[in-house]
Amino acid sequence: MCDYGTAAKDRKPPPQDLNPGYEESRWIGLDFGGDAGLPELSVMLLDYYAHTLDDDMLSSYLPLLSETLEFFYHHFERDQRGFLSVFPTQALETYWCTPPPNTTFENCPVNDAPTISALHVLTRRALELPNISQSQRNLFTSLRNILPDVRLCLSRSLSLSISTHPHTHTRT
Repeated sequence: MCDYGTAAKDRKPPPQDLNPGYEESRWIGLDFGGDAGLPELSVMLLDYYAHTLDDDMLSSYLPLLSETLEFFYHHFERDQRGFLSVFPTQALETYWCTPPPNTTFENCPVNDAPTISALHVLTRRALELPNISQSQRNLFTSLRNILPDVRLCLSRSLSLSISTHPHTHTRT
């Protein structure tokens, strides 16, 4: 697996296990799902495979997809309901965290929509691939089962949660 830092359960605040240039970057420091992240590259790999059915390419790059999903499964903690909690994170270039050690749930996004959406797409499409191993299938399924809903705010008073979990769509 690629080394993106210590698993959440083993980290001691403030996080000092990532490359300082990466951790301290104002632009990509917490952008695991967007332009700086492997989820975007993994989607491009899956798109390429869908259009070419190039099995050699898939076998060459399947480890990258698998390890990207493994990173998210092991790196972040679970919330009180048992769902993945991607924290700290940032939402595009709009919502930024207060730099560590002052990062809290009050001043930093949790489960940003680009990252969570990408993980929903990646786990679904990864499970559709031919010739994945049983351990990969187990990993992809396990991650898919703990993904939180994607919350869309339609207005200040109306929001919608989109889920792949049966019977969990909610409107508030």
